[in-house]
Amino acid sequence: MSDIHLERLGGFGGFGGAGSAIRSIGEVSSEQLSSSDKARMETLFADPSTKRPEPADGFRYRITWKTSSGKKTIEVPEALVPQSLRDAVKDQLR
Repeated sequence: MSDIHLERLGGFGGFGGAGSAIRSIGEVSSEQLSSSDKARMETLFADPSTKRPEPADGFRYRITWKTSSGKKTIEVPEALVPQSLRDAVKDQLR
């Protein structure tokens, strides 16, 4: 079961926006994450304000995590997202 939904947004091409022809999405099961990646995700969701300045035209990720207490969504710069989650995102034509 995939309980983490990811969406890559922004960048030079404005991916994921309403007028974008390309959508970058992925799903991952939290059970597949390494213990360090899971801990990093828990930290991000506990305090999503731990942001670094985003580079101009940089990507950001909208991450939704379904847990027993419901869905929670955050948006963070690409640099804060574990590589295993970034690797799960694939581009799709709308």
